[in-house]
Amino acid sequence: MSATSEASYRPIVKVGAAATAMVEPVTAVISIRFGRRCKSQEACAKDYAAELAKAHAVLDGFGLADELKTSGYHAYARRTAKRGVIDGYEYGSWGTLKVERSQHDVSAIWQALSGSGMAASFGISFEIADERTAEDSLIADAVSQALSSAEALAHAAGMALGGVREMRYQREGDGFGPVMYGGAAPSRTLGLDEQPDFEPEPVEIECHVDVDWF
Repeated sequence: MSATSEASYRPIVKVGAAATAMVEPVTAVISIRFGRRCKSQEACAKDYAAELAKAHAVLDGFGLADELKTSGYHAYARRTAKRGVIDGYEYGSWGTLKVERSQHDVSAIWQALSGSGMAASFGISFEIADERTAEDSLIADAVSQALSSAEALAHAAGMALGGVREMRYQREGDGFGPVMYGGAAPSRTLGLDEQPDFEPEPVEIECHVDVDWF
C-alpha cells in the first residue's frame, strides 16, 4: 500500500443492534360491516338507515353515538345466471368506532351491539397510544447499544472510535400489529366462548439499526 493510500485509508466499524418494547394498547377500534339483500335500491337505503339507527340507539346509551364514523355505502344489483335477470339488490357500508379503554367498558359496548339484532358483522382491534414516540424511544435505545458495541470493538483493536459514516434503520413490520377479531353477523348474544379477548396482551414492537463508524 502506498503512502497516499495509507493516509486516506480509514478503518470502518459496522455494528447492528435491535431494541424491543412492550406497549399497552389503550384504544379499542370496533368495526361494523352493515349489509343485507333487499328487493330494490330504495329498500336497501331504508334498511341501512334502520340498521344505522339501531347502532346509534345502542351507542347513545354509552354516550358514543356521535363517535361512530361510517363510509363506503354502496348498493348493487344481483343477477341470475340465466340472461342476467336482476333478482334483487345488496348493500354494504363500514362503520368504525374508536373507544378509549380507560374511559369505557369495551366488553359492555360489544355485548350491546352484538345483542341488538343488527344485520352486521363485527370486528375489534387494539391500538397503542403514540406510535411515533414509542418508535423514537426504540431508535435511541438501539443506537445506544450499537455505540457501546462499536466503542468496545474499537478499544479492542487499539483505536479510537470516529464519527458516523452511515446509519440504516429498519422497523419490524409496517405497523404495530393490532390484535384482531372478526365475528359473523350475530342474531343473538354471543356465548362466552365466542367473545373476543377484551384484555389484549401488550404489543411487542421492535426496531433495528445498522451503524458504520470511522
